[in-house]
Amino acid sequence: MRTAVLLSVLSYTLGVQALKWPTASYSCTTGQVYTCTDTSQVTLSSSVTYSNCNFKNCGPLRLKTSGTTLTLTDVTIDGTGIASTDADDEGLLRILSGSYLVATRTTFKNITGTPASLGGALYVKGSTFNGINVIFDSNTASSGGAAYLINGASFSCSGCTFKNNVVVPDSGSTTYGGALAVIKSSSLTLSTTTFTNNRATSGGGGAVYLGGSGVSTASATGTTFTSNVALDGGAVLLDSNSVFTATDCNFYGSGSSLATNGGALQIAAKSALTWTGGSCAGVDATHGACVYVTSENTAASTATIKNVVFRDSSISSSLLETSNAVSRISATNLTVRNINTLGTGAVLASGVSVFRAISEDVAHFAILSRQYGEGVHVLDGCTFSGLTAVSGGIASVQTGSTVISNSRITNVTGTAGAGAVTASLGAVVNITSSSINGASSAVAGGAVMATGATINLVDTTVTLASAPKGGVAYIAEKSTLGCYGSSTLSGTATANGGCIVNSGSSVLLSDSCTLTNCVAGQGGGGVYNFESGNTTLRNQAVIHLSSAATFGGAITTDGAWSHVYLHDQSVLRNNSAGICGGGLATATDSFALDQSILELNRAPCGPIACLRNTTEVGSLYVLDGVTIGGVVDWLIGDLCNGQTAIVPDPGTSGGTATTDNTGGGGGVPTSAVIGGTVGAFTTVVVSAGIFAVARYGKGKKDVQNLQASATELRMAQENPLYISPAPMTENPIYEVDFTDTAQS
Repeated sequence: MRTAVLLSVLSYTLGVQALKWPTASYSCTTGQVYTCTDTSQVTLSSSVTYSNCNFKNCGPLRLKTSGTTLTLTDVTIDGTGIASTDADDEGLLRILSGSYLVATRTTFKNITGTPASLGGALYVKGSTFNGINVIFDSNTASSGGAAYLINGASFSCSGCTFKNNVVVPDSGSTTYGGALAVIKSSSLTLSTTTFTNNRATSGGGGAVYLGGSGVSTASATGTTFTSNVALDGGAVLLDSNSVFTATDCNFYGSGSSLATNGGALQIAAKSALTWTGGSCAGVDATHGACVYVTSENTAASTATIKNVVFRDSSISSSLLETSNAVSRISATNLTVRNINTLGTGAVLASGVSVFRAISEDVAHFAILSRQYGEGVHVLDGCTFSGLTAVSGGIASVQTGSTVISNSRITNVTGTAGAGAVTASLGAVVNITSSSINGASSAVAGGAVMATGATINLVDTTVTLASAPKGGVAYIAEKSTLGCYGSSTLSGTATANGGCIVNSGSSVLLSDSCTLTNCVAGQGGGGVYNFESGNTTLRNQAVIHLSSAATFGGAITTDGAWSHVYLHDQSVLRNNSAGICGGGLATATDSFALDQSILELNRAPCGPIACLRNTTEVGSLYVLDGVTIGGVVDWLIGDLCNGQTAIVPDPGTSGGTATTDNTGGGGGVPTSAVIGGTVGAFTTVVVSAGIFAVARYGKGKKDVQNLQASATELRMAQENPLYISPAPMTENPIYEVDFTDTAQS
């Protein structure tokens, strides 16, 4: 063999023969450069081994006999200065028709294909490549800069390196797979492999593209993708039913990207990603800084992500994003920290906008997003910290359903929306068995915000939440907020709603949900209710140790047609207001109390409740089984009137009530007017267990109207999120005979 080598070198030196690929097994001397002078295609008809060689400027090499194997050991193939220019438009090495290429410690570099070539270094069609410690460096093609796999090809690489490979479009065509293109039912297996600085600048899959007809598959273990660039899928693009399973894989960027969709991965056209373990940092894209999932028609694309760390990134979109109704993202045991987004939803975005992550443009998020979608997203067992977004540091969801469960959320910020989660356009977000600590908003809703959407907090704790309005939550435009189970909420608002602002929506606190240490710089320490908003406390819900600088230490209502219902052993205790209504305060609105406890609340006017500042309707309805430990007052202008206890007689009304103030007790009088001044009349009504206090303006009306209104409010117990649109009467009641009323 050594003699053959020497003769070949001598012949080349003397110019006797032109060198091209050897057609028999060949081993070079150490350091020998085998430079081809004949670049025509060579076809191998039998198995061949090349070893210890540095091949330079050789033409195409073809294997097309089934079972034929080319073995490369300690070989370098350097294509500097030559292009594959034959009509086949295939890579330099062409592995066809069931043949095999086995490479160990081999380097393919500087191989440039034709403008339309498929695979710079390798074209593998219906055949097999197995590589160990192989390097693909600076190769170029129109698709598959390093290698192109087609028609059921199999490609396996362990300890390999793909770097600086590029795909260049042919006459403006779209290019795919800066390093690898895997199409038409081909398969890719990667282990402890790295992809660095590979590019598909006018197409998809900066490192890897999977697609074409059939189902192409890829699996990667312990593989790292760094600073790969493409328009779609900066590192990996899954297309046309492809499947990618990534285990302990890392996706890193340089902090900037050309990607429009999926800074690290895009999952498209009925494809599926399963990613377990690893991390994502420093990547970016217009949609889905790390992962973007998009579907066509009803063909769902999915991403399942577990035990992945998202960290240390400033991005212009959400980390995870979906595009439409059928796309799906399921995330479990994520850790997300130090994400700063110019968009809405640092972690999850969904709906007409997208999920993205940075912090100035009100249309982006940090981790998860979906556009026009009705999909279901799950974030389970995750840890989120140090996230900043325009709206929704964790998620900004438009339509569809999102579940955040068993997760820990700390120090998340929204610059133009909620600090943790923003929901709109009919979206449903359920946050269960989780904790949110230190969520803040520069505008409203320190932890959550809903506009035309539903947010439920179940067995979830929110602490140290803050915003100008709604320290914990801001609910508007016919939204619903539910708080259930062992949930405990505390927050601070510089204006209204220390914990919750309810604007024209429904709030339900139930099943021992507790609002505690809620502080409002203006009204509504616990809840600020206005613009036809309805708030219900039931099943031992509690508001305590909360305060408002002005009105309603626990709850205040403002504006017409806002209502509050307390029943089923709900409690308002130890709350305080700076002016009026230590427990409750209302202007032009109504409260209904049944089987509830109001005690130890404090305010200069109306320690228990205050009906204030109005010539319209302000009313308090007290039904059966209510414990009232204090005084209900009127506040007319700056004048607090009617320091009179409210004590219905159990023998007369069937209700129970107690008071801790002096001057009360002794049974229900035959008639009563409380705090009526400045032309205002307040009337107490007891009938069939209903105890009501109301203040009216002008005119005259039978007591039955008041009783009917109280009955309407009792009916609301059957559906606490609904309120009858029937208006309260505006006519006065001068005196009521309680004996006659009780018998009516």
